[in-house]
Amino acid sequence: PWHDHHTDKQDRRANLLLAGTGGYDHWTFHCHHNGCKDHSNSEVMDVLGISEEQLLELEVQSACEVFDEGAAIYLPIAIKQHKEEVKQQANDLFYSMEDALTDSSETDWLIEDFIERGTVNFMYGESGTYKSFIAIGAGLSVATGKQFYDMHTEQGAVFYIASEGERGINRRIKAWHQYHQAKGAFFPSRRGIRLSEPKDIEIIEQAVRDMAEQAGQHPELVIIDTLAQSAGSLSTMDNDEMSDLIGKLKALARRLDTAFLVVHHTGKDVEKGMRGAYALKADADGVFKVKSDSKLLADLHIEKLKDDEDARSIMIQLAFTELGIHSKTGKPFGSLFLMYEDLEPVEAYLVGHGFSRESTTADAVRVLWNAGGEMPADEWLSLIH
Repeated sequence: PWHDHHTDKQDRRANLLLAGTGGYDHWTFHCHHNGCKDHSNSEVMDVLGISEEQLLELEVQSACEVFDEGAAIYLPIAIKQHKEEVKQQANDLFYSMEDALTDSSETDWLIEDFIERGTVNFMYGESGTYKSFIAIGAGLSVATGKQFYDMHTEQGAVFYIASEGERGINRRIKAWHQYHQAKGAFFPSRRGIRLSEPKDIEIIEQAVRDMAEQAGQHPELVIIDTLAQSAGSLSTMDNDEMSDLIGKLKALARRLDTAFLVVHHTGKDVEKGMRGAYALKADADGVFKVKSDSKLLADLHIEKLKDDEDARSIMIQLAFTELGIHSKTGKPFGSLFLMYEDLEPVEAYLVGHGFSRESTTADAVRVLWNAGGEMPADEWLSLIH
């Protein structure tokens, strides 16, 4: 019924689908023919032979996957591209029982009995329970190939995305290195990220690929510290938003063949576990709770592990080491770090407070410690001289 040859479809190029640019709404049809300016989107669809169902199929995909942002693309081409993508993804959706039977079925551990490659894991606890030190220690163990306590690690590149400033992170790295004397492909971020922004997730993927390639290492672990500081406009209380976020992180983990460790907090009621949406624990592959009732000691409890029902705990020991003298105050400064030796409590105390374990002072502390922390001064002096 229109003029300008629309009904005989000789001039399809006049019909464009705009990705919300130039003042047009998202998914807006527009025709270059002057006589068609008053026709609606549905009328243009009818002339082109495009059903509403086909348009809805397109809308399932994000604009950046089907359309170049800021550009107009011919609708027939877009539908063809969409169908090709669906066919390609459909071919890869299922695999056979024979494939399952011939698979080795071995768990691909990144950190033995702790973190598996290709997974998304959460570590949470109250403030002051040494969560960030544990995350950095685990990451540095992977980057250097050192065991994490008695657990084997697969050495590779590690990426640490933190909201804290560089200096605080650098002190912790220096303290760990000063004691363990090991180096590796460990990359802290210069700034935080917003997981609500698709562009930031793309930046993470590109940066991880590029830095790992430059280091000649496989990207093994990405640490996000913390979820609250990195969520952007996403609500950690919203089940749908958190489930969607974990799905995106899992997809990214598969593409990179890596693992994610996300640091989070407890809620107001500590006994109820992780703060926020139930989906955080339900959708995560691994969930680890950190608790600390003593100075320089923490309990890392494995609450949930993929395909593993055995809950267990790892006793974490920390120590303090001096890194230098402040140029303005003249006072020493340093940082805590994770120790991997299974030390007696008194030995952990000595190392943790910077005492040489071979010194006279250390001997004096041992005597007092073994006496329960209190004894007559003259008796104590007679024992240490």
